[in-house]
Amino acid sequence: MDVEINFTDITMSSCDGEFEKVEKIMNSEDIGKTKWVINTDVFIKSNFGLGCISIDCFYDKKILITQYQSSVDDNIYNPEIIALTAWAQEKGWSVPFVEMT
Repeated sequence: MDVEINFTDITMSSCDGEFEKVEKIMNSEDIGKTKWVINTDVFIKSNFGLGCISIDCFYDKKILITQYQSSVDDNIYNPEIIALTAWAQEKGWSVPFVEMT
C-alpha cells in the first residue's frame, strides 16, 4: 500500500519522525529534556483516502494513539493503523497502542 505520512509537529516533521533524530533534538542543550512527549496529528494519505491519527510519542519509544479518524467506514480494516504501525517500526519506535479505560 502506497502511503504519504505527514505530521503537524515540527520536530516530527523535520526528521520524518525517526526516533534517534527526534531523541537527539529533544535531548539537546536547547531543549534539555530526557523525559519528553510529543503530541502530533498524523495525516496518512493512501488510495483509500485521507485518515488522521492523533498520537503522543514518548521518550521511551512508546506511541499512544489518542484519536483516530479513518479514511474508510470499515471497523475491521484500518489502513491508517497498518501504515502507522509499519512506519513506527521502520523509524525505531514501538508498536502504537491504545489505552483502554
